[in-house]
Amino acid sequence: MEDMTFAKKLLYSLVVALAAAIVAGITLALFAEEVRSLLLVLMIVSLVIGGIVLVLLIALDSKSKKIKGLAIAGAALVALIAVFSATIMMLAPKMIFPRSHDEEAYENLVTLSENKENYLEQVACGDLTGWRLCARNPAPGDKRPVILCFGGNGQNSSSTMEYLINDTSGYFQGLLVEYDFVFFDYPGYGTSAGNPNGDSLREMALSVFDEVESWSTTSSIVCLGYSIGTGPATYCASQKDADGLVLWAPYANQYDVYNNYFNVFHGPLKLLVTYKMTSDKYIKDVDCPILIVASDKDEVIPYESSRNLFAASTGGSTDFTTVQGIGHNDFWSNEDVLSSTVSFVRGVV
Repeated sequence: MEDMTFAKKLLYSLVVALAAAIVAGITLALFAEEVRSLLLVLMIVSLVIGGIVLVLLIALDSKSKKIKGLAIAGAALVALIAVFSATIMMLAPKMIFPRSHDEEAYENLVTLSENKENYLEQVACGDLTGWRLCARNPAPGDKRPVILCFGGNGQNSSSTMEYLINDTSGYFQGLLVEYDFVFFDYPGYGTSAGNPNGDSLREMALSVFDEVESWSTTSSIVCLGYSIGTGPATYCASQKDADGLVLWAPYANQYDVYNNYFNVFHGPLKLLVTYKMTSDKYIKDVDCPILIVASDKDEVIPYESSRNLFAASTGGSTDFTTVQGIGHNDFWSNEDVLSSTVSFVRGVV
């Protein structure tokens, strides 16, 4: 292209860009919506970078090859950073919040809830929906404690409630006789409306706490948070008068969660972290008793992050329990996790 005029270079570039756009458009149509969104962003970024390179080539047309090489190398570095940033900002929210919903479990629970003897009922708080598994043997009109659950990023209220109803291990069953168990779906999960992010989860945590507290049968509330749910659970307990806080596989802050997948989010790259939930700051304002349960082999939430959260706790009486050798998805069925939780909850209420 060295002997081409500016007009020819521009025409050549436009033809190449148009051809690439047509191919990209056809390719985008073959992918799922989530992938299309990412590819579209990457295509736009690539076109912008391509335009910058073209301008550089034209502006530096009379310069030496060394200067041209340095300019193109700089543009390539900027392009890599831009593509990486766009990819992270598009994919991370979808990885952290996959918007889980179990239609089969939901339909099963709807059928069960029609039989009042199953002590199961749907609950709502504004645009948020979920399930309430009522205590099995309270006297009429008696108040009872409530376990308010904030689940993991792959959980939904329907599958969780179905699991608890069918669980025969006995560890949770004792609590379910005496306590209500309530699980609201995050915004965008289950049949709840909205979009899941740091702000919406914080707002949700306060709203559902107020809703549960307003029930005439509620005597006390223990917040239970698991995995991603430990953030909103901790925030809720820092703002509301909870009677206890139980955290399974908790993280100290959002950077620990991101860096466990790809350890680059330090310094300026922290700006790419879109999910904001600084549990290590919230926990300083929690005055109720706290139980933290962590595994030394957790592959999703680093054990050290849970330890850092424990170190940041200064307001209430905090217990830390290490469970040896279990994976991140084993907390709901592990004997040590469940027995320590049952003992703690009964102790605080």
